[in-house]
Amino acid sequence: MCRATPASVLCNLVGCIAYFIIVNGQAGFAAVDATAETQLARIHKVSGYPTLKWFVRGSPTDYSGPRTADHLSSWVEERLKPAFAEVDSSDDLSAALEQSSNQEAAICAGSGAKGSELFSAFEAAAEELRGKLVFVWADGGAESISFYSKGKSPQACSRKSGGAACTSPEEVVGWLEDALAELEFGDAER
Repeated sequence: MCRATPASVLCNLVGCIAYFIIVNGQAGFAAVDATAETQLARIHKVSGYPTLKWFVRGSPTDYSGPRTADHLSSWVEERLKPAFAEVDSSDDLSAALEQSSNQEAAICAGSGAKGSELFSAFEAAAEELRGKLVFVWADGGAESISFYSKGKSPQACSRKSGGAACTSPEEVVGWLEDALAELEFGDAER
């Protein structure tokens, strides 16, 4: 059985880096010596080596999969894809969910102008919660973000304090994490 040693991980990482930088130029990579850059390591919660992180607009996602070139490449390729799909309208989302056999299927749908503050918050949430639910955006129309789950009415994104609409990535992510927890655990106390 092959054991992942620091040298083998480094070789796999170098192969992955070479492909994405040299071959297709789609991603940038950086290496940091966390034993020398202790403040940076503390800020990004690096406690083991090697630690691999993916950053989108300064927000990190940790890699926790196997340290092989194939797995690393697949993970990076998945991150290079958009975290959300664009749709013409979000009107038919409830009907699509009801036809799904998955009882825990969930969709976060946003609408409004691309480039708006709400779109930026939606895009950041889609990246951070990638794989936990489906994200779709309808360009134009009234600005809103809603959570759709099977058997329930859509919920509009609102702040915990005051009930105003969510506008920051932190508010949208927190609201969606609460909605997903409620979907998973029901109305039980978390």
